[in-house]
Amino acid sequence: MGRLLPVWLTVACLSLLAGSVAGADDPSEPPPGVPFYHSEGFNGPLVGEYRLIQTAWVSELADDPPFGTYHIRSKYRGVVVKNVAMMAVNGNYVVGREPDAYFVIDSTIDTSVDGPAVRDAVRRFPDAATWQAALGAVGVPPAIALETPDVVASRVPRTVGFASQYTRPHNLGGMSDPDWAGNGLMVVLLAMVALGGIGDDRVKLLVPSLAAGLIGAIWWEFLIPGDLGGPCASLLTFPVFCLVAGWFGKVAARAVRSVVRRRAKGAPPNREPSGRPSPS
Repeated sequence: MGRLLPVWLTVACLSLLAGSVAGADDPSEPPPGVPFYHSEGFNGPLVGEYRLIQTAWVSELADDPPFGTYHIRSKYRGVVVKNVAMMAVNGNYVVGREPDAYFVIDSTIDTSVDGPAVRDAVRRFPDAATWQAALGAVGVPPAIALETPDVVASRVPRTVGFASQYTRPHNLGGMSDPDWAGNGLMVVLLAMVALGGIGDDRVKLLVPSLAAGLIGAIWWEFLIPGDLGGPCASLLTFPVFCLVAGWFGKVAARAVRSVVRRRAKGAPPNREPSGRPSPS
């Protein structure tokens, strides 16, 4: 056990380094200091610097958007439209409706630098009449058909709309990074169940569980770094999962062997209701 400690610490340090490198900033996110909603849900391009994002977590903060709602985010200005209800993309323009207003986004206006034109990049209108007049002025059909954000997102390939989930195996086998991570961890746990099942009672599971936990943690942190709280959390919890899996395999195998031994001894002779052996 003492020899494993230096190996364990070395792997923990390497996992921490790998997690920090893998967790680099998303180039689609605004610069530091610009407020925006980080999205673990859909995050797909619309036009120019604008992206359609979906919140995919439940927050207790009052100013955070509801779970599963869609928003339009600028690379330089953060979220510019919250809670998109209906929308459409026409050329260089993104148009649509919020819960209490209509909007027109002009992607030809560069918002990376401050200037008088920046305020015209995203315009809002209180009613449909003024909004349709603004659409006609920029060449967008006033009667343009709007769609829900779900429909818009459904036309974007999953490898694009959820690009952060396809950064490691790159859609190998048609599976995302979380799919590969979960399947790999399942293989490790099943291997521990098998090890506990085929070994006799003298087999010790602690060292194999530590080794399997290391393998599972490295695999998990390589594919989805920080998803379970970081490398340290993975290195602490995965060996426990493996130990439990091995113990389960040992208990299950012991129960199966006990049933087999009882059956191998043969069933007791048939008896009459009086308790006497029945004549053969």
